[in-house]
Amino acid sequence: MSRAPSRGQHQVEDLDSININMLDSPEVFDFPGLSAQLFEIAQAAHLPSEYMVHIVQIAELGQWKQMQDDNGVLSYRELARRGQAIERSIFGQATLTTAPNYYPPSTPPHALTPQINYAHIPNASTSAQFIGGGAVPQPANFAAVVSQSSPLQLVYLDACIFMLHSVVSGPNPRVPELHGAAQQILSRLQAIPANQRPVSLIFPLCIAGILGDNAETQRVQAQISSLGASPDLAQAVNRLIAHIRQARWAHELNTSNPLMS
Repeated sequence: MSRAPSRGQHQVEDLDSININMLDSPEVFDFPGLSAQLFEIAQAAHLPSEYMVHIVQIAELGQWKQMQDDNGVLSYRELARRGQAIERSIFGQATLTTAPNYYPPSTPPHALTPQINYAHIPNASTSAQFIGGGAVPQPANFAAVVSQSSPLQLVYLDACIFMLHSVVSGPNPRVPELHGAAQQILSRLQAIPANQRPVSLIFPLCIAGILGDNAETQRVQAQISSLGASPDLAQAVNRLIAHIRQARWAHELNTSNPLMS
């Protein structure tokens, strides 16, 4: 989760240097507001509530990150810790408050912006519920869960994980945790019969389109068209994909390491 290098990660002075360098580096690509926009798409697509729980957690992490960054006090170490806690909850290994390596947040959680309404999501009415110990499934072994899950369930899990890493590290497909994300989602989709694909799959496809190369994004757009989503939802997804890819192209012009393929 953390982008800090393993060497010297326990030295405070090195961590401070890392934070300063990451903020100044032209190679750090981020897309402010990404988590809120993905939340709105997931909600409009009627993503099942057991996955919306994680989407809310990630959206709140994104807002916390943005607020900290705007105030010039963003700690990448704290960001990574919070992200790891959410990742463990997605994997079902522990709740946010019982995870063995979880570090309590240094600042209280903030509610999502008023225009984002998640009051009707079961078990997801307030941010404090998750930080304070909201119910999260705790299977003994995530590998066993994966082996027993349907392709539909797996593609939703993939979407949650890749959204989390996109919020923590920016929607940069060169980040190791995001490399191959689009291909993985598209491969999962192929395992689902066409007549059994719900409109909610537009959310994983949105993640794939954001992180895919040109060919993968074209495949994503074809799949979006086949889902039968409302024109407004399909347009919102395609617009977000286009905006993020365009922002990455613009970012590439200022870096020596291209982000687009």
